[in-house]
Amino acid sequence: MRNILIPAAAALMMASAPVLADQAIGLGPQVSIFSLYARGYYFTAPTDFTITGVKSLTAASYGTQNIEVLKINTALTPYDPSVNGDFDAIKSNAFSVLGLYLNNATPGYIATSIVVHTGDIIGILGDRGGATSYASGAPYATSIAGNAVSLYRLGFQDLLSNSPAFDIFTEVPSNSTRYGRISFTYSTGGGGGGTVPEPASWALMIIGFGCIGSALRHRSGLRLPA
Repeated sequence: MRNILIPAAAALMMASAPVLADQAIGLGPQVSIFSLYARGYYFTAPTDFTITGVKSLTAASYGTQNIEVLKINTALTPYDPSVNGDFDAIKSNAFSVLGLYLNNATPGYIATSIVVHTGDIIGILGDRGGATSYASGAPYATSIAGNAVSLYRLGFQDLLSNSPAFDIFTEVPSNSTRYGRISFTYSTGGGGGGTVPEPASWALMIIGFGCIGSALRHRSGLRLPA
């Protein structure tokens, strides 16, 4: 009977261990649909994490998804027509592509594994069937793994189905606060943002450890301190 206590207790502990589910970035509600060009947002990563999925929300369309994830190498200069009327002058190509997903028929999140480090400036552009769900309020206050982060408007004057992004830009809030609602899920691994075990889970795990210790103490020829 004692021979089955250890595997039984181990199974009990595994069943009671908390599962760390991926989390989704919080976005504002839809205020309109934009269908001319690719839109999205950018932010500065407040912690290390991995982007595990991306999705252009179906509030805009149920067509195929086009999404591009960028690492922006230098801070963008916002377009401010009251200061400089040359829109082309503030556009930037100082970025690298971390992920490009074109004409993807996946209805939900497209699986990714994009590693992001603290301080990285990450941009996400996209559409679904040529349309983007717009939210307002950029810079929009949200969080990643419990860390505050702001989402800033990001644009590209074409659709990704026509061309990967180039000449990306942002704008001062007085010019526009709308941003594309491209969602992503993320995992922080061993870092913050994970699920804290409930008291019942802790109790089951403690029972499991107790069962293993009891079984080991009573095995023939084995002496362990109490």
